[in-house]
Amino acid sequence: MERGSARALFCPLTSENASALREHVPHTRPTPLGSADVTFGVGDRLGISGPGIARLFLGYAASPVLAQQSVRELTLMGRTFSEVLDAATWAVFREGYRMPWGADGDHLKDAEWVARALGDGFTMVTADVSDHLRLEFAARSVEDVRAAYASLDSGYRADLERLYLDKSFPLDCGQRVVFSRAELERTAIVYAGAVDHAHTL
Repeated sequence: MERGSARALFCPLTSENASALREHVPHTRPTPLGSADVTFGVGDRLGISGPGIARLFLGYAASPVLAQQSVRELTLMGRTFSEVLDAATWAVFREGYRMPWGADGDHLKDAEWVARALGDGFTMVTADVSDHLRLEFAARSVEDVRAAYASLDSGYRADLERLYLDKSFPLDCGQRVVFSRAELERTAIVYAGAVDHAHTL
């Protein structure tokens, strides 16, 4: 449609057109938000509330994560990462939202889903490492923890002790974190597998 020197192009809201829009109109594509002062996850679970959410954030100095879904949510709603991203793209375009916004593959447990989210244009993922926590050791005896800690790789243990033992770590609230040997050993046993898994994703 043309009116004077202005020309309008009417296109269906397809995935192909959303992808083309992200390619040619920079503010309609998500960006990494690692350096943002304030972010707010507001994933549109149904794919219909994005325009209202984008309009709301026009009045705030915060970066919304407009496309944010977990595998469980995708399965429940019968959606894909691509469809979630497309809905956010159309919402941003419709509302004229030009500030940075993010797309997060949420609660991802394996590399396959991480690859899917990033391959579909998501700019970040939240790893779900809960299956790799050894929470039973949170309440086990010091002796049990020590025996389990001794089974860890000696180089790994040496690195932990060099980095954390006999050191004090300040927090923004004014408090400090100091690990005793027993606390370090317990923390390592509970969380080491989860950290290793996150590193592989």
